[in-house]
Amino acid sequence: MENNVRLGKLPVKVKLGYGIGTVADSIPYTLFFSYFIYYLTDFVGMSPSRAGIISFVSVLWCAIAGPIICYISDNSKNPKGRRRPYLFRVIFPFAFIIIMSFAPFHFTGNGAFVYYIIIGMLFQTCYACWKGPWDALGAELTDDYTERNNVRLFIGISAYPALVIASSGTILMVGAFPDSPRTGWFLGATLCALVVLFGGLLCWRNTKGYEYFDTAQVEAKEVAEKFQPIEMIKHYCKILKGKAYRRLTIMQFVFTLGYIVLTNGLIYCLTYNAGLSEGIMSIFFVLNAVISLVLTPVIVGFANKFDKKFSMFVFEGITIVGFFVFYFIGITGFLSAFLFAVCTGFATTVFYGVMYSLIYDCCDIHELATGERTEGSIMAISSLAQTVASAVGGLIFGMLLTFIGYDTANITPEVIHGILTLVTIVPAIAMIASLLILCLYKVNPKRFQDVQEALNNRREGKEIDLNEFKDII
Repeated sequence: MENNVRLGKLPVKVKLGYGIGTVADSIPYTLFFSYFIYYLTDFVGMSPSRAGIISFVSVLWCAIAGPIICYISDNSKNPKGRRRPYLFRVIFPFAFIIIMSFAPFHFTGNGAFVYYIIIGMLFQTCYACWKGPWDALGAELTDDYTERNNVRLFIGISAYPALVIASSGTILMVGAFPDSPRTGWFLGATLCALVVLFGGLLCWRNTKGYEYFDTAQVEAKEVAEKFQPIEMIKHYCKILKGKAYRRLTIMQFVFTLGYIVLTNGLIYCLTYNAGLSEGIMSIFFVLNAVISLVLTPVIVGFANKFDKKFSMFVFEGITIVGFFVFYFIGITGFLSAFLFAVCTGFATTVFYGVMYSLIYDCCDIHELATGERTEGSIMAISSLAQTVASAVGGLIFGMLLTFIGYDTANITPEVIHGILTLVTIVPAIAMIASLLILCLYKVNPKRFQDVQEALNNRREGKEIDLNEFKDII
């Protein structure tokens, strides 16, 4: 049995261990969404349409598997906990599948299609098995309003070096084997897999004894570790009835739509607007990670001092204003591209650093409303919103790229201006819309303290009036 007492402040060892666990999220995510299609088309020799089908089916499967896995995790009766056992079970096969995804097998035609669609689905299955329980564990480590921001700080500190390994490190490894690039991909993936394995095991080890485990609630459950489709649907519908959480989920979806258009358009902008070579781009991506690494403690510190919601408005607002400025002055070289990355970093860092902390708070609000702790399911809906938004955002980007007349054989000034619009105005509009939705989110430090006091009163057997919380539950 793990810990049945909610903790406030956490030891640095626990926060660091949990934060390092992000390598098993960030590295696989970057490998798959940044490189997998590129690897299939340019190195395996697969047609873009087939590569696209493999990617789409794999991501679709992840969207289906994630909520199922988190539902099973939430209802687990494992005496060792609901989250950490899953982390240990999946980390070894996950590392193996990462390597096999880029192994230099010489399949061709239908054989290659079948192999990579199976590998893609296994990849996303392992990803879902790690991400859902790991996300949920972050909400269970502490119930302290600001300490949850500090947990996200350690995630941010760990995530950006991981992104450098997955992005620049992999490309550099491929470049080291010009006569056999698939060997480079294989070695790069192996390096990534070893880092994932190390980070995953360290996370599992350092969080031992800190997973919150409500014995009474587990014993009252009528379900064990099995899948019950009808009950699962009812379960997720109940979660989405929560006003605070539903508004955050919609806000997250809208932000991600614009962010995916931005990330897809960035490589085009660096190539055609800024005119950067591949070598300079590699330096740019390293600096981009450093920017976020530097901004993370600043933004988390600001959120701790002033408020999570307010910090979202401040730093996304800086990015929105900056995007409109860059739309008029352009991105025409390395210096302006670097400044654009700094501008973008404010929004992305506050979103990934603070947004999840807000979602953690919704776990307590849901417990207040229903008496149930379902961190896994709550994080699963959040991941589902981002997954669907990523798919839709990619589709929107492709349509907009066609709309501006993009053609590799004929890059006109109008097309270059259109690319600039895609990476500035479109994400700015999405961010403005997301902040308008965030205005409806009514949780602040005082309101969250009220939630905690009500939960404590209930645990002591006292009656509470839920009508006082109608604005958030």
